[in-house]
Amino acid sequence: MPLITFQQQDQLGEIVINNPPQNQITADAVTDFSVALTEVAKSDVRAVLLRAEGDDFSFGADPSIFDGMDEAKAVGLAGAVLGFISAFEELPIPTIVLMQGHCFDGALETCLAADLIWAAEGSQFGQIETAAGGFPLGGRTQRLASRIGSARAAEMVLTASVVSAEELLSWGGSNRVTAPDRLLEAGRA
Repeated sequence: MPLITFQQQDQLGEIVINNPPQNQITADAVTDFSVALTEVAKSDVRAVLLRAEGDDFSFGADPSIFDGMDEAKAVGLAGAVLGFISAFEELPIPTIVLMQGHCFDGALETCLAADLIWAAEGSQFGQIETAAGGFPLGGRTQRLASRIGSARAAEMVLTASVVSAEELLSWGGSNRVTAPDRLLEAGRA
């Protein structure tokens, strides 16, 4: 069963992440996201929601995705990730992320490629790769800086700080914060 799917109701499309409990991104999920984007492009939808099932939007990449990775596989994975993020960003229709719970690393990278980010109250965002000795690779630092300013973006990247949805909204990094039980309904409306 795919970990990320495309669903359509009338002219609203939804890309849904469903890999509980933390909706981590695996190699299969990268492929599934690309397939979902191809389906979006072939559809007649006029807007797309990106959302996740469960308590958390996504903790980002599953660390096992890097096990046994050589240089060629790393280049391939980076290309695939950059490809689906660029394809999502370049959709010629409005894209809205509905984010709940935690949204870290590559998941945040994907969110920042959307036109709008709506979050549930109490949600948390972060670029925590530096805590593990990693770094963001898919344009997130630039997209984050364009939304919240370079000083705040640098602090998030360099300190691996985690910020609340309410704080991100006050910085201009998201567009709306709503009650968790109203997020999906509001997004669909």
